[in-house]
Amino acid sequence: MSGQATTALTPESAVDRPSTLRWLGIAALLGIGLGVMSVVGDFTIDDGPAILLNALANAMGPWVVVAFIAGVAAGRPVAGVVAGVIALAVAVATYYLGAVIFWGDRVPDLRVTILVWLAAGLAAGSILGGAGGTWAGADRRWRPLAAALLSGGLLAEAAYYANDLANCDCLDATRPALYVVLINFAVALVAPIILVASGSRLRTYAYAAGLAVGGYAAIVLVFAAVRASFFVVSG
Repeated sequence: MSGQATTALTPESAVDRPSTLRWLGIAALLGIGLGVMSVVGDFTIDDGPAILLNALANAMGPWVVVAFIAGVAAGRPVAGVVAGVIALAVAVATYYLGAVIFWGDRVPDLRVTILVWLAAGLAAGSILGGAGGTWAGADRRWRPLAAALLSGGLLAEAAYYANDLANCDCLDATRPALYVVLINFAVALVAPIILVASGSRLRTYAYAAGLAVGGYAAIVLVFAAVRASFFVVSG
């Protein structure tokens, strides 16, 4: 039995790589779906099951996963970078278009904020899309690191919101942040099991833990830039 059999998903061979038009279309559709989910979830205020949708709509985790999947669909590292950026840029555009449709004239001047999120999408889409493309590429040596980038991004956000919950002493089932922590942590744990051969999983988890530190710092920076963008506009 080959080592490949221990991995639930197998990267595409060069013969199976999708056409450029196909992976570009997949990236755009993923972005539209993510943007729609985010804007609908933003308008979902409920303490019932719908709180999960609200939690995911306000989380970065889905954006991390979508960029990675877009990269996998592209099938190779460089194309994955492009696919990840397109997916997240389309998601940002879809989200704010949805906000205009829902809010109409009540939408504040968000030009600077949109630029911040587009910049974040460019960075995250490049990294996670490239990771997805690398995972799907022919060189299997990089699969543990590619999967670790996915898990590390999710763990970073889980740690960020876990810290918020600990500091506010408000841990209860009505807090969307609680579900972000639980879902991100669960997906971060499961992803290497699905994406990486059994002999490389511990190494993947170790990589993910280290990468999560950098991801945490990136999240702090992005949120600080978003908050600052509101003052730029109001000033």
